[in-house]
Amino acid sequence: MNKKLKLTLLATTISLALAGCSSDDTETVDNGDTPDTGNSAPIISVTSQNSVSLDENETVVVNYNISDSDIEHDESNLSVSYELLEIDSEDLVGDLVLDQSSKTLTYSVGNIQEDYTFSVLLNVVDPEGEEASNSEGERTVTFSVTNSENESPKIVIAEGTTEDGTTTIVVEGTNSANEEQHTVNIPFGVKDADNDELTFNLSEITGLTTSRVRFADNDGSSGMIIATFDKEYTQNVEGDFTLTVDDKNEPASMVIKLLVEKTEISPTIDINKNEVSSGVIPFEVEEDGSIDINFATEDLNGDQVFVTAELSNQEVVGNFNPNVTSNSINLGDFNVQEDTLITLTLTANDRTGTEVATDSVEINIKDTVNSELNEVNENIELEREKFSSMNSRNDELTLFEFYVDYLSLTEQVTTSEKEMYLEQIESGRATEISEVESVISEIEREQTKSEEEQDVVYLSDKFEELQEKVNQIGISGINVLNTLAQIDDSLLMLDNVSKIYLADEDSNGSNKKYSRYVGNSELGFYKNDMTWEFLNEYEVLEMVNFMSGQCN
Repeated sequence: MNKKLKLTLLATTISLALAGCSSDDTETVDNGDTPDTGNSAPIISVTSQNSVSLDENETVVVNYNISDSDIEHDESNLSVSYELLEIDSEDLVGDLVLDQSSKTLTYSVGNIQEDYTFSVLLNVVDPEGEEASNSEGERTVTFSVTNSENESPKIVIAEGTTEDGTTTIVVEGTNSANEEQHTVNIPFGVKDADNDELTFNLSEITGLTTSRVRFADNDGSSGMIIATFDKEYTQNVEGDFTLTVDDKNEPASMVIKLLVEKTEISPTIDINKNEVSSGVIPFEVEEDGSIDINFATEDLNGDQVFVTAELSNQEVVGNFNPNVTSNSINLGDFNVQEDTLITLTLTANDRTGTEVATDSVEINIKDTVNSELNEVNENIELEREKFSSMNSRNDELTLFEFYVDYLSLTEQVTTSEKEMYLEQIESGRATEISEVESVISEIEREQTKSEEEQDVVYLSDKFEELQEKVNQIGISGINVLNTLAQIDDSLLMLDNVSKIYLADEDSNGSNKKYSRYVGNSELGFYKNDMTWEFLNEYEVLEMVNFMSGQCN
C-alpha cells in the first residue's frame, strides 16, 4: 500500500473514533430518539468528472470541494478521506494521492498487463463526527485504465561486451589434458516493464564442434546459461547462439557470440633419417666433405617456427651455426683425429610459451684425411712400446752374465776374459739402443708438427727403420753368447733366434711382455695359454725369466 494512502486511512480512522465520543452535556432520551443538536453534516462533491479514463503510464487529477453550513466549522477542521471500491488496496496498481490542501485526488498508473477499473468514494467528517451527507454518486470517482502499449522485455548479459543486440564472450584457448571441453557459464537477467509472464528459448550453437547450450537456472527474471564445446582450435574460431524471451506480445532476442581463442599447440620437427628395418643408422661423412641434414617442421597454429641446432661435440665442426634459417642444415669443415660419432639435435620453438619440440640424429665423421698418418703413427707407437719393454727386461745381458759366471766358476774363462766379454756385450747393446733412440728422436721431431704439416712418407720410412733397429737389439749379445757356447758345448746355441715376437696378448686376453726369448715359439710355448714354458733344450733360459721377472 502506498505510504500516503496509509496515512489517509489512519486519519480517517482517528476521525471516526473522535466522532464516536459523546459530550457530557448530551442528553439521553429514553424513547431512543436522537435529539437535535443543531449540527449540520458536511458536504464533499467531485467538481470534475466522476468517470475518468486513462492509459497506462499516465497521471490524472480529480478535483473536489468540501463545505459545512456550521459557521464554527471551516475547512481546516474537516477531515477528508477515501475508500476503494471494487478492489482491495493491495491490488491497486500505481499511486493514489489525496491532497486536502489542494482539494485534489491524483492517480498515477504504471505498466499494466490488462485493462482494469476501480472506484474511489470520497468522504468528509466534521469535528463532531458527522460524515458527508450528500449522495455517494456525487462523491464517487471511477477510474478506467487501458493497457494501451506493450514493452518488449530487456535482456541483460552479465558477462561479455554488448553491442547492437549482440554479446561477445571471449574464451581463452586451452591445451589442458584434464579438460575435454570448454564449459562457459553465462549469467543473464531479464527486465519487463509490463510484468508479463515470460518464456525462454535457446537456439543451438553454430560454428563450434560438439557444442551444447542449456539453462542451468531460470526463475523467470534471471538465470544461468551453460555452453559447452570442444576445447582445442588451432585458429581463432567464433560460434554463436540466440537467447529469446517471449512476453506473448513482442519477443526479444540477443545473439551471444563465443569467440574462442586458438589453443597454442607445440610445433613439431622431424629429421629425415637413414632408416632400416632394425632402426635408425647414423649418417656418415668424410672429414674433407660436408653433409646436409634435411628436416620438416609444422605448427598447426600457423605460428612462425624457429629452429636451433646443438652438437654433442661442437669442436669438431668448424662452420657450425646454431640458428637454422631453412629446412636444411649443412655441416662441414670437420677436424677429427679419428672416426668420431657426434649427435645433432634440432629444436623447434614457436615462441608462444608452448613446449618446444626436438629431434636428434647421429653423424659419423670418417677420419679420411689423416687415416694413413694415423696408421703410421699407431704402428710407430707399438714399436716404441716393444722397444721400451725389451730395454727394460735386458734379457740378453742377463743370459750373458749367467753364462759368463758359469764359465768363470768352471774355470773355463779367466777373470780378464770375463770382463772383456762383459764389455763387448754391454758396448754392443749400448750401440743398438742408441741407434733405436736416434730414430725415435727423428720421429718425435716430425710428430711435434701439426697433423697437416707431418710428412707421412717420411714417417713411414722412419717406421721401417725403427722396426729394423729394434729387431737388431741383442744381435751383438747373441754373437757373444754363441762364442761362449763354443767354449763349452753344453751351453745353449742361439744362432736361429733372430726374430722379436710381440706377445702382448694371448688367446685368453692375458697381457704379456716383449722379449726376444719369451714369446718366441721356437723356444717355448704358453702352457694352458697362460704361463710361458721353455722347451727342454732351452731350459737354461728359465734363468732369464727368474732374474728379469716373470713374463706371465
